[in-house]
Amino acid sequence: QPRSAHPHSLPPVYDPAYAQPSNGDVFNIVDDDLPSSADLLRRYREEVASIRYLSLPKPMSWALCSLWEQYSRRSKRQLPNAYNRKMWANTWRRTSFSNQRLRSQLKWSPLVSTEEGLNRYFHAMKENASC
Repeated sequence: QPRSAHPHSLPPVYDPAYAQPSNGDVFNIVDDDLPSSADLLRRYREEVASIRYLSLPKPMSWALCSLWEQYSRRSKRQLPNAYNRKMWANTWRRTSFSNQRLRSQLKWSPLVSTEEGLNRYFHAMKENASC
């Protein structure tokens, strides 16, 4: 099957020609050395465009979600219950994933480092912002 000829296209993340997963395992693929959201925002503002933002402490964002949930219930869903405490907990929960199993079982490695991927992303965003 032919691959895209686009200069920025990458081969599939997993190609069965390289290795076969064992026992039907499922793998989550995450970038190595992920930056924090604060680092991403700082880089975006430095490299693409200065944007205004409001940073809320976690307890305040939890309280706002709780208020939204209560208003949604009282208004009989006139305001959808989109920002609730369950969503908040799923969004703010600390998670940690590793590519170790993926590397050892499938001999996988990223084609582009996280830093290089971010450089490409911010470069493309800057080019699109100037259009």
